[in-house]
Amino acid sequence: MSTAEPLNSELHRLLALVLLEPLPHGESIEGLPGVWSPRPAGESGARVQLAAGEHLMVNGIATGGCVDIDLFDPARPPDYSVGLDTEQTVVVIRFENSEAGHTWVGVVSTVAPRLRQFQGVSSYPVDDRWRIPVAFTAAREADRFSMTQRLRTGQQVTAMNRAGWFEATIDGQPYRFSVDQISGFAYVTFRDAGSGTESYGAGRVVRLPADPATIDVLDFNQAAVLPCAYNPLMDCPLPPAGNVIRSVVRAGQRDVLFDETL
Repeated sequence: MSTAEPLNSELHRLLALVLLEPLPHGESIEGLPGVWSPRPAGESGARVQLAAGEHLMVNGIATGGCVDIDLFDPARPPDYSVGLDTEQTVVVIRFENSEAGHTWVGVVSTVAPRLRQFQGVSSYPVDDRWRIPVAFTAAREADRFSMTQRLRTGQQVTAMNRAGWFEATIDGQPYRFSVDQISGFAYVTFRDAGSGTESYGAGRVVRLPADPATIDVLDFNQAAVLPCAYNPLMDCPLPPAGNVIRSVVRAGQRDVLFDETL
């Protein structure tokens, strides 16, 4: 079943992304002019030093020399824009606990192919059988960091703060799902026997309140595809081995649909 996914600002930005690279310390970024660095201590965002003959468009005006770019904040859009041209905007984004550093430089394009090709998101019908009772166990301090594999890099890295584990039984099989935590919410990433055939191959995610100790039912009807399903430039965590379900989880979102002929 295909459902229309509202093209909100966050989803639009994911689809429009045509470049995303870690912010270096005094080096160039392929596809962008200038030498890129973090801004001075205490200032967030990025600084680019443009060589003679190089420029970026700041509020539509070609600008050289030193250009500072604030972190992207959807709640507080900047009062200026920085771009390569009228179609391509430069954004600086902060991702918590990424292996290549917290700050990334991206380019979003109004003519990105994925914006044109996006057809919606396929989902399973709601199924009460996939509202699974769980019991939460908080992680000890020694277990607060989880190791995970990142889809884009394929490297083992310290990914997220682990809040603890959910104990559950599915189709008579016991599971101990790792629950990770980021500011504002917790989540469980998982793969199942249908990943790669019926649903997005890298896995899906169930987002939870900030305090998972309040949860006694893990609702897989709330499962969503990972952001990298919308754009492979995104670096998504792969579910740990303990979060691989041996049954096909026919609940929640399945995959993002694109028409590659467009």
